[in-house]
Amino acid sequence: MLEDFMTTLPHTVMVDVADFGREALRFVARLRNRFSAARIPVIAIIHADQPAEFREALIRQQECYILDANIEEKSLHEQINIIMECRYEERGADQPHPHGLEKLTQIWRTGAGGLISCKNSGKTTAISNGGITDTNGEAVIKSGIYGDGFLFEHRKVNGFGDWITVGRLLWTAAQECTAPGFLRERRNLRMVFTEFQQRAEDLPLTEHTRRLLTEKVGEQTLQQHLQDLGIRFSLVEKDIETLCILGLLRFSRPNPRPKPKEIPEEKQLTSFDAAALLNELRFRSADPLAVFNIEKSTDLLELQERAKAQIAHLNRMTNTLSLPELKHLAHKLHQRCVHAQRQLESLAEAYRYFGCPDDINSPEECHFRQAHYALQEGDLVEAYGEFTEALLLSPNSKRDLAYALWIRGQLQPNDAHETLGYLVELEIALPHNPLIQRFLISVELANKEVEKSLRRAERLEAHYGLDPTLVTLKEQIKNALQ
Repeated sequence: MLEDFMTTLPHTVMVDVADFGREALRFVARLRNRFSAARIPVIAIIHADQPAEFREALIRQQECYILDANIEEKSLHEQINIIMECRYEERGADQPHPHGLEKLTQIWRTGAGGLISCKNSGKTTAISNGGITDTNGEAVIKSGIYGDGFLFEHRKVNGFGDWITVGRLLWTAAQECTAPGFLRERRNLRMVFTEFQQRAEDLPLTEHTRRLLTEKVGEQTLQQHLQDLGIRFSLVEKDIETLCILGLLRFSRPNPRPKPKEIPEEKQLTSFDAAALLNELRFRSADPLAVFNIEKSTDLLELQERAKAQIAHLNRMTNTLSLPELKHLAHKLHQRCVHAQRQLESLAEAYRYFGCPDDINSPEECHFRQAHYALQEGDLVEAYGEFTEALLLSPNSKRDLAYALWIRGQLQPNDAHETLGYLVELEIALPHNPLIQRFLISVELANKEVEKSLRRAERLEAHYGLDPTLVTLKEQIKNALQ
């Protein structure tokens, strides 16, 4: 049902809590997460004898009106009219139109292209990659946000739009929708970036907010994270709520620390147990998720904890088993798991900068992981083939395209200039992605543009620090300069 709202946003939603109970509460929560900028009013019909927690949960939701199940139809219509008058007719001049803000946020967030027109003035402007393409675009956007909203027609628009200006306009409008106390109710939850997190890099965040978002959070609650950094709630509250309104950030309950599986107590580990465990591991595929028995999870912390625990266990088995055959097999599997752990680190890096996939076991993701396996083996030809297969399954994937272009630059140095052109287009679309910067450095080296790659490496180090991959690239640059 929520998918239907992507086309036409309703002005109000009526939820029958009296009949649907907890499922109705879940629907309201999903509605708020999916269309955070629109803040669609919810009229909740509830019985007086229903659990008090239902009423409390609804009261905590913004724009949620609780009505008794026995209300007369005439009174219900009167209540809806009052809500609509407050929402639209009594809206201040500096208050954005809720539907206009939501529609433009979706266009900007997803990098859509097409023709946008204002309902009140009829003015139009072309949008590309979620940004304006002409000089009067900013005036049209403002007219729609603070007027009666937008109409949008998807179509192909050439060029790269100015999404930074649109982002700043949205930021200003969304900040008018914030209110004190937003973080007080969420202090025991953890912050989670959505798949569109890179859009946040171009927004005018305060220094405290940038510091909060760049520090690794893990499973910490917001309150713990702020205490560790010495930042007060009031210094970041408005920015964090604005990021949630724009759909770049959400809150989730902290997950319990994963309990590693397949770790029997050492004192209970018999030779028979060891043989059964090693035999099972032996026949798993080269996919690191299969090696570590991970089925459906995109939690990077869980992936890394599971890998670390199993490697430690195999290392103990190598040192403690008495039978030479089992000892040798445990050692071989330990090496294999270390290899798979490197794959996980490479995948975690890709997910960190391009976002986690919706389905980690989709055919595209399987090809993507196989490509990383080939990279660990040093087989660039196989890796290029797997990245290309992933791209064919998801032609709009900037991630798959970036990796395929990077490998192409290594395999076909004579075409490095053309490959650079494509990578530069990706850099324009994702200007703050350090992985694309690294790929550009590698291909610039292949194209003999050593000075250019050196300047890019220095900028990358200044922004993100020195990591092992960048150290290797700088060594290659140094050797090329000699």
